[in-house]
Amino acid sequence: MSGDQLAALFRQLQPDHLTPRQVQDVVDVAASLPWVDVAAQVGEAAERHGRLELQAGRQYEVQVRVVRRAPPGGGGRGAAAGRDWRAHTPRFPKPQHEGWFAVLGDARSGELLALRRLSPAAAAGAAAAAGAAGRRAGRSGYTLMTNLKFAAPPASGDADYVVHVVSDVYLDVAETVPLRLRFWSKGDEQII
Repeated sequence: MSGDQLAALFRQLQPDHLTPRQVQDVVDVAASLPWVDVAAQVGEAAERHGRLELQAGRQYEVQVRVVRRAPPGGGGRGAAAGRDWRAHTPRFPKPQHEGWFAVLGDARSGELLALRRLSPAAAAGAAAAAGAAGRRAGRSGYTLMTNLKFAAPPASGDADYVVHVVSDVYLDVAETVPLRLRFWSKGDEQII
């Protein structure tokens, strides 16, 4: 939702106890909150019957892509608006920056399989060093990517894994992507 759409929505609520400046401050903060789309895929996996098929006992990587729908800084004012990853933390003594954790887990057992931190500052530095705008993803937002490595179980069977992408700044800001997997051994007959 854009800053203009937020302002129109907020005006419809008609908060009589707020000044126009306070209304604009609320809209600016709401527009700067991270709205992300998360995608996860396992390389080398073929999908059959609604599950990704992987060989048991091998190492795999889940590629996780987090796309921020609006530029960091949102609809804020000032020179830094839209150019940094600062979080809205007015009572914290120093500036904080958005960051994310990508977590791979087994939904059935609750086992943690992999954990990685996604740092926009590190991604921006790597892109600048490479001379490319690697964090820019088209017109719609900024992208962070990472790989979560895991070992497939040694036995054949179905598994329900999940990728959680969790903000390290904002409480309860998270996205979940389910991964329905089927592990097979070389001696198993594959269902085609």
